[in-house]
Amino acid sequence: MRITKDQIKQINEWIEDMDLVGLTYEKIDNEDLIDGLLFHHQAPDFLGEVEYSSGATKVVFIGSNVDYVIKVPITMMQGDLIEEHEDYEDCVYDDDYEYQGAINPFTGECMSDYCWEECLLYRMARKMHVEKFFLPMYKIGENIYIQPKAISWDEMDEDDDRPFVRYVTREEKQYARERASMEGHDVRNPEMIAHFFLQYSEEDVMRMLAFMDFNQIGDMHSGNWGLNDKTQKFVIIDYGSFRDS
Repeated sequence: MRITKDQIKQINEWIEDMDLVGLTYEKIDNEDLIDGLLFHHQAPDFLGEVEYSSGATKVVFIGSNVDYVIKVPITMMQGDLIEEHEDYEDCVYDDDYEYQGAINPFTGECMSDYCWEECLLYRMARKMHVEKFFLPMYKIGENIYIQPKAISWDEMDEDDDRPFVRYVTREEKQYARERASMEGHDVRNPEMIAHFFLQYSEEDVMRMLAFMDFNQIGDMHSGNWGLNDKTQKFVIIDYGSFRDS
């Protein structure tokens, strides 16, 4: 990624001016809110045209002129949605019903910042020599992060001419499911595993799955994995510990 100290300073000032920290998913799910913030707080010129996307745990800003995205964590969930995630009952703050789902992989401490969790998970992935499967995350300010650009699988289509971009067959997905199950791994998404088999050795993919099992990395829908723009390799883009079951 190409970014200077001055650009980091400008990004920090811009994000701080928008005052996103502390906003909840329910509030940020209102598209008019982010559109209004972008209208009233002009992005640094070097970013180019800025678009955004948002999910349950973060807001992502995508500049047309840079090779990275900017991520800002938000408060996850509140109220009755907590009941759907009983595994995290120890991470709920009773005072305000704030759902704290992120986990520090080194200490086991519950956190609300999924972006910081991914920074820590990437450090651990490097120690375990499985970092090639995960898109790096870097902290550049208080609650401000950047990550190399990638294209998620659900953004691709059948006519995409990139290397290895094709739909795997039913047989390939079934093999991926059986291979992972045979090793005792949680089969989160057999389609994802089958695509990883196209570019990586089965042994390496099994090591990646073991790492994911140990760190409770889940929610592997097609928006959370895809191709690294630079390397054209399949990677996991969003790997916080939020689980979909």
